[in-house]
Amino acid sequence: MEPSYSITNEVTGSIYVGQHRSNPDEDWRHYMGSGSYLFTEARGYGVRNFSKKLLAWADDGLEAKGA
Repeated sequence: MEPSYSITNEVTGSIYVGQHRSNPDEDWRHYMGSGSYLFTEARGYGVRNFSKKLLAWADDGLEAKGA
């Protein structure tokens, strides 16, 4: 299962959308994305100033992309 999610910077209002390919035993809620811009903002503003929201679940990457 692959969750699609959004991460919001509560200070600036910036929203990042992504999906994470995870193992069934992995808790995706701890994953905070892998983009370099998001990583830089999280370091600058602190992870506690970001919120995460589940958008959808997909069985695989093709389903998540609407193929």
